[in-house]
Amino acid sequence: MIDVMEIVRKLERKGASEAEVVMWRNRRFRVSFSEEISDIIDLELISVSLRVAVNKKIAVIGVEDISSENIERKIEEIIRIARASSEDPYWGGLNTVFGKTVVEEIYNKELDEVSYDDVRDIIRTMVDNVHDVHPKVSVSRGSFNILRTEYNYANSYSNEILKRSENNFGGYIWVRADVDNIGTFSDFFIGRSIKKDFDPAYFSRKVAERSLEFSRARKTTAGKYKIIFENSVAGSILTSVFSPAVSAETIFRKRSPLIDKIGTQIFDDKISIVDDGTIGRYIGAREFDDEGHPTQRTILVEKGILKTYLYDSYYAKLLNTRSTGNAWRGLASSPRPSHNVLIFEPGDLEINDLIKEVGRGIYVVRVIGEWLSNPVSGYVQATITHAYEIENGEIREPLKGGTLTMNLYENLKRSFIGASKEIRATPARIVVPSIAVDNVSIS
Repeated sequence: MIDVMEIVRKLERKGASEAEVVMWRNRRFRVSFSEEISDIIDLELISVSLRVAVNKKIAVIGVEDISSENIERKIEEIIRIARASSEDPYWGGLNTVFGKTVVEEIYNKELDEVSYDDVRDIIRTMVDNVHDVHPKVSVSRGSFNILRTEYNYANSYSNEILKRSENNFGGYIWVRADVDNIGTFSDFFIGRSIKKDFDPAYFSRKVAERSLEFSRARKTTAGKYKIIFENSVAGSILTSVFSPAVSAETIFRKRSPLIDKIGTQIFDDKISIVDDGTIGRYIGAREFDDEGHPTQRTILVEKGILKTYLYDSYYAKLLNTRSTGNAWRGLASSPRPSHNVLIFEPGDLEINDLIKEVGRGIYVVRVIGEWLSNPVSGYVQATITHAYEIENGEIREPLKGGTLTMNLYENLKRSFIGASKEIRATPARIVVPSIAVDNVSIS
C-alpha cells in the first residue's frame, strides 16, 4: 500500500515548500441490464494526487500508474512543473486544521456482503415488476452499482495520515411503454443500505406506471403557472443554480448573485437550507473534506436570510475566515469549495395537500437542460419532458414539452407557495422536498 506521508516527505526533500498527497482506492461493482443482464464490471483502481507549492508556484498531478518507479518520476516531474509555473499571488498555504468529525453510517458492511446472485435477483425483481404493469412495457436499460472508497490524506502540516472509508449503492432504470404512442420514464436510486433504502419491486413498478401514463401525454400549453417541482427536479435546479452561488470561489471571483448578501433576505421566510456533511445516511457525508479539514453542519439560509458561504482553506484565507470543511477535488485538480450534503428543509404539507394548495398548475417531474441555467444571475431555464396538469387540486393529464423559465431568487422570495414533508436524496448530494412556486413562465 502507498504511504502518502512518505511521498510528502520525498516531495519536500526535492524542493517543495509544501506538499500534499491523496490516495483513492475505489472498488466499483456494476451490473448493466435491459431485459437481461448485459455487462458486469468488478474493478478496483488506486490513484494518487500530488500537489506542491514551491514558494507561491503551484502544481498538481494525477497518477494512475502507481508503480514505485512511476511515482518517483512524477515526484521529479511535479517539482519541475511547479518551478516553471507562474506564481499564485493569492496563495496562503495548505490547510493546517485537521480532524475527523464523528459521522455514523457512511460505511455499511452489508454492501461488502452483496453477491452477484443478490444483484441478479434484484434486477430480475425490477424487470418482472415492470412487465407486470403492462405486457408492452419493457426495460430499455439500467444499472446497479456498488462503490467502495478508501481515502488517505497527508500534507506537510498533518503529522499523520488521515483515513476514511465509505460505500454506497445506486443506479437507475429506463422504461419504455410501446402502446398506441411510445412513452418513456426513468428514475434513479441511491443509498447506504439496500435493505433499508431500496424496494426494487415498488421502485420499478412506479417507473413502469409512469412510462405508460406518458405514452398519452399532450403538449404543454404556454403561459404563466403555479408549478410544483418534484423533489428530483428541485434538487437538479439547486445543484445547477444555488450551489455554485454559495461557493466562496464564485463569491471571490464575482460570479455569484449573492455577493455582499449575507444578512439579507434572499428567499421566502419559510425557506431554510443547510449544508451538513455529518449525516452519514446521505451520500456526500464524510468525516473530513478533501484537505483533511473536519466536516460540519453549516446553516446557509435561515428563514430566508443568507447566513454564510461554503469555504475550503484556500478561499477561507483569501476572505479572512475559516474553512467550513467543504473542499472537493479531482484527481488532477486543486480542491474547490462545494456542498457536502445540501439540505432544503422540508415543509409541513403532504404532497397531495401541496397539490391541493396549488389548485391549478403543473406538476413537473422531469426536465432536461437545467444544467444550462445561469448561476451568475439565478436565471433558470429547462425543457419539460414529463409533467402533469393540476386541475381543481388534483393530478390530471400527463404533459410534455415546453420550456420553463424563472429567476430562482425572485420566485423563491416573492412567489414561493410551499414545500412537501417528503424529501429525497439525489446523486448530486442534494436532499430536497417537492417545491411549489408561482409565476413560472412556460413557452
